[in-house]
Amino acid sequence: MEDIEKSRNPKISVITVVYNSENYIEQTILSVINQRYDNIEYIIIDGASTDRTMDIVAGYRDRISIIMSEKDAGIYDAMNKGLKLATGDYVWFINSGDEIYDENTASNVFNALDGSLYPDVIYGKTALYDKAGGLIKITSVPKRLDRYSFSNGMVVSHQSLIVKKELTEYYDLSYRYVSDHDWIIKILKKSGYNFNTDYILSKYLADGFSGANFRGCWSDRLKIIKKHYSIYFYFKNLYLYIFNRFNRVLKILLNKKTFPIA
Repeated sequence: MEDIEKSRNPKISVITVVYNSENYIEQTILSVINQRYDNIEYIIIDGASTDRTMDIVAGYRDRISIIMSEKDAGIYDAMNKGLKLATGDYVWFINSGDEIYDENTASNVFNALDGSLYPDVIYGKTALYDKAGGLIKITSVPKRLDRYSFSNGMVVSHQSLIVKKELTEYYDLSYRYVSDHDWIIKILKKSGYNFNTDYILSKYLADGFSGANFRGCWSDRLKIIKKHYSIYFYFKNLYLYIFNRFNRVLKILLNKKTFPIA
């Protein structure tokens, strides 16, 4: 790998994990291969899909650096496979259903840097879309990012995090639902220079995963908070869990929309 501080256009390993996603994989692929940035390694990790996913992927084979299709132990196992194969200076996970925001995003990000010192972590906003393609909202992100930023949850979507490969570790498979939360905290404990692009970096398909797996996501989150932070942050998140749990139950009982606080 070339010395990143001497390179004017660092190599980005974009990794897409996919399984049975024939309705969304093509838009994800197009968002990557149409980037106006000429140093992208594109890796697709498929979990042995049984629908038309791999037929669609095969149509773009000449634009994809590495394609792997085999059974895995879940999304984070597949993401670890992508990390093992990545040879870029940076890694960027854009999984099926998600997209890089527009064709100029990658070039805009690296043109915004002065080139003398490349950040450990690059981050930005995310545009959340529903399955019909409607914009739900643009997320806000902290002006500054450090290890404590994630003590209240995923304040930056993983689709809008570009991380130096040398700082990455494999995802902990003991966390089934939100191992990306643990992953970025471990990176931020080692990082020194984290750069807020102030750009929208990605489009995220809000598929209702967190809501459908409410208890599992919160169980993982509380374990991760306990692992990385003081007891204060643990009880703060426990309060948020109880509040949100109560809110969900109240919503069901009253059949009325309510708004969680985290």
